Amino acid sequence: MVRRKLAKQIEEYTSKDLHRFWEEKFKVKHKSDYFVRSFIGKELSSLKSLLDNYDVFTIMLAMIVAIEEGSKDICFFAKDFKRFAPNSSHPDIDFFVKEYGSEKQRQLLMELRLEDSKWFPTSNDLIQKRSLEEILRNWYRGIVDETNSTRKLKSEESTTQ
Repeated sequence: MVRRKLAKQIEEYTSKDLHRFWEEKFKVKHKSDYFVRSFIGKELSSLKSLLDNYDVFTIMLAMIVAIEEGSKDICFFAKDFKRFAPNSSHPDIDFFVKEYGSEKQRQLLMELRLEDSKWFPTSNDLIQKRSLEEILRNWYRGIVDETNSTRKLKSEESTTQ
């Protein structure tokens, strides 16, 4: 009975996983496969250095922005990272809303950003902000849990066959 290893949680991504993410997003945007312009070790090393300094979600959001703006090389992306990096206090929420969110989640994210941007929030504003964070995090945890349970079911089916 051989068990397949389940896919990683996003928080556990390595430079190889980020490289694969870049390739997938690049293919969707440019309708062609990503071509490594330099040595792949150099690209992985630049992604590793980003991982040492930044959150995975921040890097993935910056990758999406860079590809949408036409960036075609990971090394240049890594050098210019600060230009593409989101200015967000909730990169995990931003990522899941951008990738999987409906209009309702986008509206909640906009409300959260408005609450974040207040210079002198009242206690009611802080309560509202925490509530919005909790609602959105519970929503994306539901997506992650659903995805993981689907993966478990698929891996169990493949091992029983």
